Amino acid sequence: MVSLSRLRFVALLLALALAPAAAAETLGWEACVREAAANNAELLTARANFAAAGERVAAARSGFFPQVSAGAARSESEGSSPIISGDPAYSASVTATQNLFAGFLDQARVEQAEANRERAAAAYDAARATLSQDLKSAYAGLYCAQEYLALTARIVERLEENLRLVELRFEGGRENKGSYLLTLASLEQGRYDQLQARQAVETARAQLARALGRRDAGELQVEG
Repeated sequence: MVSLSRLRFVALLLALALAPAAAAETLGWEACVREAAANNAELLTARANFAAAGERVAAARSGFFPQVSAGAARSESEGSSPIISGDPAYSASVTATQNLFAGFLDQARVEQAEANRERAAAAYDAARATLSQDLKSAYAGLYCAQEYLALTARIVERLEENLRLVELRFEGGRENKGSYLLTLASLEQGRYDQLQARQAVETARAQLARALGRRDAGELQVEG
């Protein structure tokens, strides 16, 4: 009698085999590096914070430079007649101010802004190092998972061939039932290992997609 767990296992394998396959996308290492540098959320945040810190340094240093402001105005002059008015008058002004001494306040602002920029630079370097490590680990993990899945596929194919031979010998009376059942159990174990290998590939794809800044891994593959 066939067990219920075995029927579920066979049904799962059939569902995986009959599921429509999406188009596979194969990436090399250099392509992964470029995509992660352009799309990884943590790296983009750290990069934006570093750029903003640099702008704040420039703003803090502006206190040492002259401040220039300009203005313009237009006014209507009154004529002798209420119907006919005079020509409009225009005026313009330019004002420049220079802060000579502010009790070292400007210098303190610059030093604080530069310290914040150094902290943002350190955070940016840390984000790059973390991404580099995560990307290498995810890339190698997916590559190994792909190789193991291919290996399990070859093992299952060989076990299926062995089962057919043993089954023919068993039906012809040249093989005992114990040998047949042992071969059948080996095949089921090989299929189970293949299913685990597929799950490992999906997990590795998700990890690589996260490092690349993707929301969906799809049928992502790596090479090289």
